[in-house]
Amino acid sequence: MKIIRLFFTGLCLSAVLSCATTMPADTTAPIDRGVFSSDSEESPLVALNIHKFIKIDSIDKNKVEWDSPKQEPTRNQIVRLTPGVHVIDAYYSTGTVSTRLPMTVYVVFEEGQEYLIEGIVNGQMVTLEVRNTLTQESVRMDMDSLNGNQDNLISKYIKYILNPTMDSSNKIVVLENDNEIIYYKPDMIYTRTDKKTGKQTEGRRGFITDLSMKSGKTYLLETDISKMSREDFLENSHYEDISQIILIPLECSAAYVKYQYEKPEELKGQIVEYKIKITD
Repeated sequence: MKIIRLFFTGLCLSAVLSCATTMPADTTAPIDRGVFSSDSEESPLVALNIHKFIKIDSIDKNKVEWDSPKQEPTRNQIVRLTPGVHVIDAYYSTGTVSTRLPMTVYVVFEEGQEYLIEGIVNGQMVTLEVRNTLTQESVRMDMDSLNGNQDNLISKYIKYILNPTMDSSNKIVVLENDNEIIYYKPDMIYTRTDKKTGKQTEGRRGFITDLSMKSGKTYLLETDISKMSREDFLENSHYEDISQIILIPLECSAAYVKYQYEKPEELKGQIVEYKIKITD
């Protein structure tokens, strides 16, 4: 909200000055593109600074009308977006050197932050980089890891635990050890059976990883799945706070997964290992 208030305050001041006197145009300040595809005027916004060599083609697959890859570079631009995940397609053009096709970058923006998108030239290759202007940290999403194509822990967890249950695969991941069996099912459903007592619980499951893809957590929320849809679970349940079980992946392969308990409190810190089996 602070960004919105400052933004409109600046606009009002400019209007007053233009009425009082004729001022020369500022050819160094970024071109302000306003708010792009905001869901609501009340939505908290982030600021994306666009380097003058970057020509935005689309944001979240919605074409922009204020840029063209054939334009000569003039000056930086700034646009305001809602926080969250965005897909940006952009060209790189210096006026003499340019990319023929747009490049795609997936980013995660946090409320109240400011970012810069620019082109990084390495020999004959150009890549898009998006950084937090304060921390200088990259906010690009590692799509290879998210697709399960890398050798790091989270990528392997996505490949062997999460991907099989996606809508496109529609399989069941069975985790079993001497004490229990857990079924990770499509539609973000899980069932858990205690081998000793036969007690079975059911609910929705989620997984959250940080942008660095170095750690993550699996959340098991025991609930009546007939009364809580997947959409309700993701958008309204606040499952990060109320899940009865939280598991932190420590190791993962096609054969087994090892977790550390974060919740319940009486099991916090304990290590548990399961064999993995994939079924239809």
